[in-house]
Amino acid sequence: LPTWDNEEHNKLKTNLYQDLNDFWKLAITTTVTNLRQGECYSPESVSEWAKCLAQHNSLTGGYYIEAMHEFINQLGSMIGLSTNNYNEFTNTVANTTTTSPPLCHLAPLEATLTSTSVVGDRR
Repeated sequence: LPTWDNEEHNKLKTNLYQDLNDFWKLAITTTVTNLRQGECYSPESVSEWAKCLAQHNSLTGGYYIEAMHEFINQLGSMIGLSTNNYNEFTNTVANTTTTSPPLCHLAPLEATLTSTSVVGDRR
């Protein structure tokens, strides 16, 4: 979303991004709960979630930093991601977004809507 001259519009944007950040954190918490209950998620799916989240964080100027840290703390070990290599990972994603198509939302919308999982393929 653009930055407007009108602060009311900018406040709406900030509130929207905060809500989306909270939804990301809820999805992460739900995924961790599911994992503890025996659900399985492939490392490939978890890696794609990480890329998508990092890409959105980069494109919004850091509005999803809380969700990024939550992801790393809760799910990062599944894909070798830790606070030690967080900056390297986000820099790689940020550079990828400017030189190639988006990393996420590659599947057609219809396939996303009919998926059996909210957060990705379970394997």
